[in-house]
Amino acid sequence: MTRRGVARALAALGAAAGALAAGTGCRDGADPGDRATIAVTRLGVPERGAVLAYRGPPGRPAMLGAIRLDPVDAGVVFTGTDSLRLDRTGRVLVSLDVIASGGTVRVTDTLQVGEPPEIVFDADTAGNRDIWAMRLDGSNRRRITTEASDDREPTAATGQVVFVSGRSGTIELWRAPLAGGAATRLTTTAEDEGAPAMSAAGDRLVWLTGPAPSLVRVGGADATGGARFAPAATTAPNNEEFSPTISRAGDRVAFTTIRSGRPQVFVGAVGGGSGSATLAVGDDSTFNSEPTFSPDGTRLVVTRTSLPPGMPDRNDLFVVTLSSGTRTRLTSTGTATQPAWLPDGRVVFRQPTALGPRLYWVDPARPERLVAIPSGGLAPRAVDGVR
Repeated sequence: MTRRGVARALAALGAAAGALAAGTGCRDGADPGDRATIAVTRLGVPERGAVLAYRGPPGRPAMLGAIRLDPVDAGVVFTGTDSLRLDRTGRVLVSLDVIASGGTVRVTDTLQVGEPPEIVFDADTAGNRDIWAMRLDGSNRRRITTEASDDREPTAATGQVVFVSGRSGTIELWRAPLAGGAATRLTTTAEDEGAPAMSAAGDRLVWLTGPAPSLVRVGGADATGGARFAPAATTAPNNEEFSPTISRAGDRVAFTTIRSGRPQVFVGAVGGGSGSATLAVGDDSTFNSEPTFSPDGTRLVVTRTSLPPGMPDRNDLFVVTLSSGTRTRLTSTGTATQPAWLPDGRVVFRQPTALGPRLYWVDPARPERLVAIPSGGLAPRAVDGVR
């Protein structure tokens, strides 16, 4: 396992759209006065490759009937369900029949379908790990690094990718254009560097310096001014820290530590005093690791590892509200790890399949639905969203 997965330790949707106004007409005996109150809710971001779901008005005896698209080849309507998949970008008109007590009403939703967001990850290529990027639907897949050395653990913002590489003979941080091009070395130390994460503006970077113990540092975009993050007084013999992440605003850092004897997630403000980072997830028998901030910085997704007696370890993702510590389950497969919260509100993660490790995304507003991300036969690791 990588450092992001606490290797040496042991191991909404952004825009659920609001109500859609009732539309073009009323038929089958529906009360015309009822039309203004008929509305449905769309779940999902209108982008190529996305699956949208529509819900009838809450608290009303209504159901959805036929769904139609204009142009008709803009996507696929899943017959007998409330969902459709969008297969192209541009303007798309969705018409839905809402069946209520007074009859059937036609509701319309005009979409401007855009491109999916991008993610970066590392994957084995010709015997070593390289940095890759692609859109969430698997399109625009491209290899960013081609060195014979291992390049891994990427983070991306403002058109730049920062990653870990041993190409110089030591394990250092490097930076390259997201569009591809020559890489620049950022650090020159006697210790290993690892697990970088950037703020959305690309002006602040967190990373690990190790190897024993590995500790979180915060610095500028080029890793200058790197300072130990909120060091905590502890008598633990092993104060290792792992999987640091930084909020989009660049004002808070979360990381995993085993200072209590098992993995736990701490959060603190950038610039906070010594020991100012505090426990983010209540202390219990479950291991917590691999934090990632929500777009607004108020929540984390963490990997929670449980150890059922006589059974394999279980890893699932949970959403943690920082103000209250409330936890909400996001996955139930028992194999989800390495989450990355995208700017639009979805969460990308990695889990094994019969064909090898694969990436998926899940919408916290619809956690029952996991969507596979096509990776062209690659086995991605260390995924991150492009900020």
